[in-house]
Amino acid sequence: MRLFPAFASALFAIAGSSASAAPCSVSKEERAVASELDWETFDQEGGVRGSFRDLVEKGCHAAAVEAYRAWLERNRGFPDGRAKGIGMFHIGQSLAFTGNREGAVMMIEQSFRDEQVEGQTAIDWNAYVHGVLGFFAGDAERIAKARARLAQSDRTFANRQMTVLAGLRRCLGKPYAEAMSRECRN
Repeated sequence: MRLFPAFASALFAIAGSSASAAPCSVSKEERAVASELDWETFDQEGGVRGSFRDLVEKGCHAAAVEAYRAWLERNRGFPDGRAKGIGMFHIGQSLAFTGNREGAVMMIEQSFRDEQVEGQTAIDWNAYVHGVLGFFAGDAERIAKARARLAQSDRTFANRQMTVLAGLRRCLGKPYAEAMSRECRN
């Protein structure tokens, strides 16, 4: 599989960052094991050294992006549209945590999900994605509109993400890592 051009350029932009710091280092063998995981374990559950989830939980965002690159290469892409939407968003989020806003936006723009296939789940997800992109654009109104769309949903996800978007709006203009903090959400 050829990697997404935006993904490749975003990856190069974080080269030389904290990916090699001791808690973030991943051996070749660990990378191989993590690349063999199913998507759910790799992205969502973790528990395996070198998986995306494991690295993100340690704050190793540059290493997490590299792990995703290796996983995508090994698995020839995502298993379905849901995984692609969540995975691209998570890659973008990790890029944002490294300070790579441009790479983050490129990835997050690819995380929209098919509303015809997934229904309300995708509608809520896409509203959230619009709000996050509003944060990167410095557009408080876009974030507010996304929150209003989420307020129409009775799903737990929508309520939780409304809080995240409120924090992003409250801390608009600050680095993503700061805007995602509890201080911004309260």
